[in-house]
Amino acid sequence: MLFRCGLQAVDALVQTAKIMGLGQIAIVVVCIALLSAGTAALWTVSRERRRQRTLTGIMDAADAMEDLLRRTRDKMGAMQSMVGRVPADISADARASLDSDERVQAGFRDLLQHRMWLQHNGQTASQQSLDQAAAALQRARARIAAELERLDNAGAELDSATGPAIAAAGREPSTLRRGGT
Repeated sequence: MLFRCGLQAVDALVQTAKIMGLGQIAIVVVCIALLSAGTAALWTVSRERRRQRTLTGIMDAADAMEDLLRRTRDKMGAMQSMVGRVPADISADARASLDSDERVQAGFRDLLQHRMWLQHNGQTASQQSLDQAAAALQRARARIAAELERLDNAGAELDSATGPAIAAAGREPSTLRRGGT
């Protein structure tokens, strides 16, 4: 099929040459060559721009991820002081969750690995590999953002639950308080 189309194009060119003359054919051939070269150049520039946009997007996503991890770590620290207002026997599980910031540290390590991979392979990686790296960062960022939102919600619930109890406890005689304090 392709061979037949090529023969038809050559035949059309020969017929045009007979009608138009050789000078005009040369102009048509030069125009077709310039059009082909221009198309190839535009395709190359477009591909390079897409690659650059992907690399920039990955770097921006990594920066946003780092910011999110820092905010999560800070929020966990703030939650520790809030949980500290609750009696230890009630808040033991919450304290254990907030004390282990292994998941945050693991996030920082993963982020560092992404950045190191990008530094070593960014210029030579295929577009598909870059797209996969960008998607992985976005998925990780979405998971951490959801965790941070749950942490914010838990903090608000804890604050609304403990605020009135703490105020009421301040009005009670110390002999009725937990632990006798």
